[in-house]
Amino acid sequence: MRVIIKDGMLSLYKDADYLVSGTNSKHVEVDLTANNKYALYNSYHFGILTWLNGGTSFNFELDQLAGNTIVNGIEKAKTFAEKEISKVDLSNYASSDASNIEAKIAELRNSETYIDILNKIKELKTLVASTPSKYVRPAIDLMDHIFSDDHSIKSSWDAVQNNMNQWTHEQGTNSVVNPGNAGWQLADDNFTNFRLKVNMAGATPINPFQFNGYLTRSFLIGAESAGNKVKGYAITVQKSSTECWIQLHYLDGNSDCNATAIDAWAGDYDGKDFTIEVINGVLKLYNEDGTQFGISFFQKSEIALTNYTGGHIGVFSWTYDTNIAPVVQTTMTFKELRTID
Repeated sequence: MRVIIKDGMLSLYKDADYLVSGTNSKHVEVDLTANNKYALYNSYHFGILTWLNGGTSFNFELDQLAGNTIVNGIEKAKTFAEKEISKVDLSNYASSDASNIEAKIAELRNSETYIDILNKIKELKTLVASTPSKYVRPAIDLMDHIFSDDHSIKSSWDAVQNNMNQWTHEQGTNSVVNPGNAGWQLADDNFTNFRLKVNMAGATPINPFQFNGYLTRSFLIGAESAGNKVKGYAITVQKSSTECWIQLHYLDGNSDCNATAIDAWAGDYDGKDFTIEVINGVLKLYNEDGTQFGISFFQKSEIALTNYTGGHIGVFSWTYDTNIAPVVQTTMTFKELRTID
């Protein structure tokens, strides 16, 4: 059918008849002004009303809209498609994920009808939104190795896996907390022998039944950049509603993001200062009263750090989905840092 609106009058033609006889063909007219009772807007939108439960379905395709210019509906939809495709940077994705996105783009470009094009645009947007960028993967892999992927009672991996946003490396900054980002950040200076006093507080689970209600943060020592990965040591403080412990891992910085567990200490460190000391490659941890840590899972009072040559001090940090309330609220503070000759 063909609809013409002119001078307040809507005329409806069979398109085939109109192509032969023009405005002289049989048609239906409706006075949109109701005999000048209503004034028309100078410009207005064109669209369609549709509703459910009416028992009748129909397909509607806009082929051409004629006005000051002629706009082909399908070509306009293809313009929308190319605009959406231009937003996709395939270099942000791992090769397998990029291939899936490329396939969806090909489907979109091969679509022939207006409705198919719009549906494929929606599918592309959904696929891109649900595909993690390749920069997320190293962070997820690394956290996996640090906190284990066995979903054990002593692991915060569930929280990390469900809440990673993106991977950042900001060497040369003293900003160690960047809301909305996940990953690791390093201080500018390189330390070999040092004492670092830290404090982790606020370990009250908001929802102890989701992600086990764990509070987890990691301090980095002897760290250096290995591309998008980090090489060095992670000292991780974890707390559930009833327990708190500290874990030490070595991160080898290789492509598999491997982390080796070295030792762990049991005790409640929530809201308490503790000191990390490294002298000549040997690590010692002290309570806030100056005594060394007590219960060591590997029965060690001090740890020789393999391959330690000094490095940056920083922190692993991640946030929760902005649409979901944080499981726990954490405050992490560097209280004091001084070098030792």
